[in-house]
Order: sequence, then C-alpha cells, then structure tokens
Amino acid sequence: MKIFDIIFAIFFAAGVLSSATAFAASQNEVLSEQRSMRIDSATYYIGKQMYGDAERNLKEALRLEPASRQNALLLSNLGAVQTALGKTDEAIKSYSAGLCISPRSTVLLTGRGALLLQLKLPQNAIEDFNLALEVDSTLSRPRLLRGLAHISLGEHGRAETDLRKYIAAHDDDDYAMALLAQCCEMTAKRDEAISLMEKCIALKPEPDYYFDLTRMFIVNDSLEKAREIVQEGITKFPDFGYLYMLRGYIHRKRYRPSEALADRATAISKGADPKMVSAWIPE
Repeated sequence: MKIFDIIFAIFFAAGVLSSATAFAASQNEVLSEQRSMRIDSATYYIGKQMYGDAERNLKEALRLEPASRQNALLLSNLGAVQTALGKTDEAIKSYSAGLCISPRSTVLLTGRGALLLQLKLPQNAIEDFNLALEVDSTLSRPRLLRGLAHISLGEHGRAETDLRKYIAAHDDDDYAMALLAQCCEMTAKRDEAISLMEKCIALKPEPDYYFDLTRMFIVNDSLEKAREIVQEGITKFPDFGYLYMLRGYIHRKRYRPSEALADRATAISKGADPKMVSAWIPE
C-alpha cells in the first residue's frame, strides 16, 4: 500500500472588478499569479519526490494569500509533504491548521489520523477517523485505517467490523484481507482465517502470507498441509529465512532432528532472527 496519495485540485474563479478597485485588483492578480506558480512548482516537486522543495513552495503559496480558504487544501498537502520529510510535529500542526479552516474536511481528518496512527497514537487517530466517517460513511481509507488502529489497541471485534465493510467494496485488497485474517484468528475463527490467507496468496503471493498460512496450519495441527504450503513458499521465495524456520519446526514435530537442524541453520543464514529461530527449533 502507498503511504501518500497527494492530489491537487485547485480551482480559481474569475470575477469582474470595478474601476475603483482596479489598482488593488492588479496587485491581487500579481499575487495570485505568483501563488499559482508556487502551487505548480510544489506539484512538480511532489511528483519528483523532492519534498524539501515542495515544502518550500507550499509555504510560500500560503504566505502570499494567508486568508484564502483554499489554504485548507494546501495545508493538507503540506502535512503530507512534511510527513514524508519526517517532520511529524510540523505535519500535525499543518493538518490542524487546515482543520481550523475546514473542520469537516475528510482529507485533512484522514491525513492527520494516518499520521497519528504512524506515531503510535491509535486512540487519537480513531477520533479523527470517526469524524471523517461521520461526514461521509462511504469513505474507504479512514475505515481501513480505523480497523488497523483498532487492531493496534487489541480491539479485534471492532476492527473486524470495519475491515468487513471495507473488503465488501474492495475484495481485491490483499492487505486488508490479511488484517481481517489476523482478526479472525484472534477471535477463534481459525477456518475463516485460513481461507482469507489462501485468498491473499491467490491475489498476491508474498512471503509473509506463506509464513502466516503455514503457521495457521501448524496451530490447527494440520502438519501435512503446513508442509505443502511452506514448501511452495520456499520454492517461490528461497531467500526468506523464516519459511525455513517453519519447515524446520515441522521436521522437528515429525521426529526428523537432522533435517530440522539443517533448516535451523539455513533460516539464520538467510536473515531470520536467531532468538526466534531458537524458540521454534531448539538446538
């Protein structure tokens, strides 16, 4: 999943000015032109992932017309750019300033909520996602992120509700499906968790998905099925050490100590955490 999806949608309205305000209008036109150039430059730099230059141009655009209500959108993009730069405190301030202008902006609420979640403040994030969904209950991104926030709080039932609604509209999202599988496993719906992980692999084979599905079959004491899945995973991802760890565990359960120890060594050599490997396959 992409972290940032920054879209500019600035529209300018032309108006008729009286002769009494012609001079002021000419100055305003110059400022508007300069502001437009800054916004265009920021858009260009965002596309090039040159976020420092994008931040500079967005700040200058805001300075040129500090009272414009369009600044809510610019502040949203500034918050996203600052997040990309690791300036999380400044990003929070930018999102919050935008919400002072447009308190019901779902873009600003979702952006700030996503950053709060990233900062490990899930309860605060949920408050923003709640507000966004109160404005528009059909929005997908805040619902998915709220589900993730509930998972981080151990609220798997609430997370499951959000994820099921999200997946109903996005049945090809393997990431959301994997999160739902996690919730199902935590709420003792093991068969459904396995079915969901199988769908994840069908949608997008990933080593982590093979790991989770193998582990689920092990927990269900379905060692033969676990062996088949882990072998398929190793064939596709031969450098993913944790799959060898699980295969070694299966060998150990089947009283094949030499094969288990060989997989133990392979897992560690391919980057698996030695302490975790030792927990699964003691020497």
